[in-house]
Amino acid sequence: MKFTAFLLALIGTSNLIFAVEQDYFYGVWFHKDNTFFEINKDSLNVYVLNYNSRAALEYKYNTVRWKKNDVNEYYVHTLSENNSEKLFRIYIEKGAHDAYIDDGYNEGSIMKKSSVEELNKAIKDTKAGIKYVPKSPLAKVKDSTDISQGYAKKPASEVKVISSAIDFRDGKTYKTIKIGSKTWMAENLSYEAKDSKCYESESHCKVYGRLYNWAAAKTVCPEGWHLPTDAEWTKLTESFSASPAGFGYSGNWWSATEHANGAYFWNISLNDTSVHKDVIDKINFFSVRCVLD
Repeated sequence: MKFTAFLLALIGTSNLIFAVEQDYFYGVWFHKDNTFFEINKDSLNVYVLNYNSRAALEYKYNTVRWKKNDVNEYYVHTLSENNSEKLFRIYIEKGAHDAYIDDGYNEGSIMKKSSVEELNKAIKDTKAGIKYVPKSPLAKVKDSTDISQGYAKKPASEVKVISSAIDFRDGKTYKTIKIGSKTWMAENLSYEAKDSKCYESESHCKVYGRLYNWAAAKTVCPEGWHLPTDAEWTKLTESFSASPAGFGYSGNWWSATEHANGAYFWNISLNDTSVHKDVIDKINFFSVRCVLD
């Protein structure tokens, strides 16, 4: 009797892995920046390309359960290779053929259907130090937000909220902004690392991100991203006559550029529409915005 109950329980648990129409999502999906998602019946694998370091980082997750949340949305419960829990959310818009994939809490990244052949080509190109370029555009801008009004000097087409990026070290997702040819994080980095802290309390980290000393700031950006140089900050400010959207009311951000007396940082204030740089000792704790390599 006990064995029968156990068997029924086991069968019931195994059935949780299936959900109606989930097979639509099976296959390979590509985000236009540098990320592939491979979704199978019993696994979800993520491949992050970095041709600068000639590495294709692979993250494997075993599917534990698919759960249908509403008409077009599913939660995928997984376990990583070290048995850490990871929740993904995948969904489609009615009448659309795009998939949106995120970590279950933030707005997802737009994905276009690709293939195993394209994934293998992308990995091969990356390991050869060649930036992978898909055969045709595989992603479009979703809900592009024009942030030029009142701030941008450049055409609105060059200043948009284009996507989001996942930091696979802790699963956090960050909105991104493309300004000219550079893609910036539109939120402060919040990765917990040595020589970082929250402003006043842990609750502030969720809103404002973490603060880092300069040494930590230099190395804390995710794979494929970097701390902006003084030249990159200067280029950014040339596009705006005041604080760009996504940078908050006021703050200090580190530059990767050193000075004889420390390192450069940038202060942006929306209240008095000022943007300026200065030099300060590297032991200070400031915010970090990362730029795509």
